[in-house]
This record gives sequence, structure tokens and C-alpha cells, in this order.
Amino acid sequence: MNRPVLSDLQFPNISRSFTELTRERKLFYFKIFAFSFVTTFLLVSIMLRGYELFEGFQILHVASAQRQEVETERGYWQEVAKKHPGYRDAYFKLAVLSYQLGEKEQAKGYLQEAMTIDRNFKEGLDFAKKVGL
Repeated sequence: MNRPVLSDLQFPNISRSFTELTRERKLFYFKIFAFSFVTTFLLVSIMLRGYELFEGFQILHVASAQRQEVETERGYWQEVAKKHPGYRDAYFKLAVLSYQLGEKEQAKGYLQEAMTIDRNFKEGLDFAKKVGL
């Protein structure tokens, strides 16, 4: 019996089917890449937008708490002004707090009351320039 020599053997050439990219495979890989890219882009966009919304809610929460503090303080000074109608500083404080709350007309009214009590009130005169009185 003759044994074949290694050089005489012919091996099937199947390696080309694994490494050679056919047109269909290229298209398939491109679709997978495009889908992955778009999905990743959308996920990153959603995450960034979510973070921006989270920061916005935090800022809104802080601003709301600060507004509540100013409104509480204004309520206190309104009670003081009722008890002591000639107390210039109560009306001035009410003017400043109303201005901080964005109620400029009400701030002008309180400032006018404070300036009626004391025409030479320096802080009142300075604030009157800021309010436009």
C-alpha cells in the first residue's frame, strides 16, 4: 500500500468563503453599522436632554424655595406695617421684597409710603432710582 505524500494531497479551498465579503454581506454589515450608529446617537441625545431637564428641575426647585422664603418674609413685614403704620423701614422692606418678587407697581407703592414718612431716607432715594420712581 502506497501512502500518499503530503504534497500530493489536495485540500478543499473553503477559506475564501469565510474571508471574501460578498456584496450581500457588505450590505448586511453596513446596515448593522448604520443601525448601531443611529441608535447610539439617539441614546446619547436622550441622555444629554434628560440631564438638561434634571438640571432645569433642580434650578426650578431652588427658585421656588427662594420665592417662598421671600413671600413669607413679605407677609411678616406686612404684619409689622399694620401694627406700626409710621415705621418707615417696614415699608421700605416691603418695597424691596415686592421688587424681588417682580411686583414693581406694588414696590413703588410701598416705596412711596416709606418716602412719605421720611423724605431724606438715603436708601429709599437710591432704591427709587432703581425702581424708576
